[in-house]
Amino acid sequence: MRRWSPEFARHRPASQPPSGTLLILGSGFLIVGLLWISLAYRFYLSAAPRALLIALVMAFLHAVSSMLNFRRGLSAFLLSLAAVLLGIVGAFLVRVYFLIGVEVVAGVVLVLGRSTLLSSTGRR
Repeated sequence: MRRWSPEFARHRPASQPPSGTLLILGSGFLIVGLLWISLAYRFYLSAAPRALLIALVMAFLHAVSSMLNFRRGLSAFLLSLAAVLLGIVGAFLVRVYFLIGVEVVAGVVLVLGRSTLLSSTGRR
């Protein structure tokens, strides 16, 4: 085991914390995914298998896009955009119309934060 030395501390690369925009995008999509999970439980209790399947797929899609948002890149942006658009369609299919507003807000935040999401460097 190595002993700590001041030389070791000087040569360590400094890691930058993620920007606030990235935290909002990632946590926002995770929260929308949790909302879909809670609706899936409601659909499970009311014995609506088609709505349950749609809610579970939407929850999975939002959770994966949330994780990818922290990695940045074009694939994260496109998957998040697909999650928003499919979420709006899914909200129509399961007839839970307040979700349309939630998905639209997520889409607006995604479009406003696309420059940070598509940048490969740190903060902007």
